[in-house]
Formats: sequence, C-alpha cells, structure tokens
Amino acid sequence: MRQVMDLCDRIIALRRGRICASLRNEETDGRDVVAYINGAKTQSEYEPVFV
Repeated sequence: MRQVMDLCDRIIALRRGRICASLRNEETDGRDVVAYINGAKTQSEYEPVFV
C-alpha cells in the first residue's frame, strides 16, 4: 500500500468489481483505503454493493 500512496494523487477503491470510493491521497491513509475495499466504510456518492 505504501507504494500506491507514494505514486498516486487519487485512489479509486473497488469492491466486488465496482467503484466504492474515490479518494485524494492527501486526505486519506492506507487504513482508510483498506476499510473501503473490505466494506467497513462507504461513500454516499457510490451505491453499496450487496450480494
């Protein structure tokens, strides 16, 4: 995750093949990215993925 944070300005998190978050690198850390990917956090602008 550190390499991703060093190289990117913006991070798009995917969960089950769908975008679940669009994050600015300056406003987040690796823990937040992982929380979006595993479903612990959601962004209101993206609909949740239910299976």
